[in-house]
Amino acid sequence: MPLKRTPPPANALLGAGQLQHSESAPNITTAQEHEDESGEIRALGRNIKRKRSDSSEELSNLKCEITSMFASWKAEQDSKFDTLLIALNDIKSQNANIHKSLEFLSEKYDELIERINTLEQDKRHQRDYINTLETKIENLERNFKVKSIEIRNIPTKINETTEDLMKIVQKTGAVIDLKIEKNDICDIYRTNTKNITQKPITVNFNSALTKEKFLKSVKKFNRDNRGSTLNTTQLKIDEESRPVFVSELLTAKAKRLFYLARDFAKSNQYSFCWTSHGRIFIRKNEGSPQVRIDGEDQLLQLKGK
Repeated sequence: MPLKRTPPPANALLGAGQLQHSESAPNITTAQEHEDESGEIRALGRNIKRKRSDSSEELSNLKCEITSMFASWKAEQDSKFDTLLIALNDIKSQNANIHKSLEFLSEKYDELIERINTLEQDKRHQRDYINTLETKIENLERNFKVKSIEIRNIPTKINETTEDLMKIVQKTGAVIDLKIEKNDICDIYRTNTKNITQKPITVNFNSALTKEKFLKSVKKFNRDNRGSTLNTTQLKIDEESRPVFVSELLTAKAKRLFYLARDFAKSNQYSFCWTSHGRIFIRKNEGSPQVRIDGEDQLLQLKGK
C-alpha cells in the first residue's frame, strides 16, 4: 500500500519558497533598484566632482585676485611709506638744521646780551665821568663869574662905547646909593643875544665884595620902593620907563635851572626864588627853610611831593 504524504502547509510552502527564492533565485526588482541607485550615485559623484572642480577654479581665481589686490595694495602702501619716510627724513634734517640755527642764535644772543651789559656799564661809567667833568666846568665857570653881574632891559645906544656903559653903571650906583668908581670895574661889555636893541650888560668887578654890595643895594632899593622899582627913567636913559633887572651873572646851566626854578615857584606857591654865589634857592614863605636847587630832577621830586 503506497504511502500518502501529507501536503505541507501553505505557510511552510511559502516560507520554503521564500527561502528557496532568496537562496537560489535573484530578485530582479531589487537588482534593478540597486542598479538604478548605483547609476544615480555615479552620476551624482560626477556632478559633485564637476562642482568641486569648478569651485576649486573659482577659489583659485579668487585667491589669485586677492593675492594680486593685496600685492597691489602692498606696493601702494610701500610707495606711500617710502614717500612718508622721505618726508620724515626731510623734516628730521630740517629740524636738525633748525636746532643748529637755534643753538647758533642762542650763542649769538648770549654774546649780544653780554656786549650790551658791557656797553651799558661803560655808558654808566662814561655818564658818571661826564657828570664829574660838567660839575668841574660848572664850578670853574661859577668861580670865574663870581665877581660879575648882569644888567638887563637897558636899550642899546647907537655907536655905544665902553665909556657909555661905565656911565650907566655909575648912574645905577648913584640911584641905589652906592658909589661906583671906574677902578671898581675890571671889564664891561654887551652880551650878544637875538634882541640886538636890548643886549644885557655884563659887568666884571674887581672884587666879589663890590659885586655883593651892588646886588644888595639894588634889592634894598626895590624893596623900599615897591611902587617904583629900578627903571630907565630913574637912570635918565630913556623917557619911556622900563624896569631894569640886575642879577648875578650865571652860567648857561644855572640860567636854565633858575628859569625852571622860578616857573616852579610860581606854579607851586613858593614865595621866594633867588640866586646867591651862582646857586639857586627857593623858599615857601617867610620863616620856612630855604632849599638849594642843584638840578632839574630835584624840582621834579619837589613837585611829586
